[in-house]
Amino acid sequence: MSLKLALRVAAILLFLGAGVLAWIWNARRALPYNDEGRYFDPLGGVVMHEQAVTPYGLSALALALLGSICAFTSSRA
Repeated sequence: MSLKLALRVAAILLFLGAGVLAWIWNARRALPYNDEGRYFDPLGGVVMHEQAVTPYGLSALALALLGSICAFTSSRA
């Protein structure tokens, strides 16, 4: 496997991961949290915390940046 192909595969996987995290971020930021920053999902019985919204967004941005670096590097290799 050549370096160019490996970088392209890595870029695609990083962009997919960024897309998944961005989707989770978008879904979680719109939830009606209470005063304590918690949301209870009665269907799954899960408590979600408002503090997790920011790390999801930042992780999505970081993966998108790394994917962009890999895509740019693969075009130059």
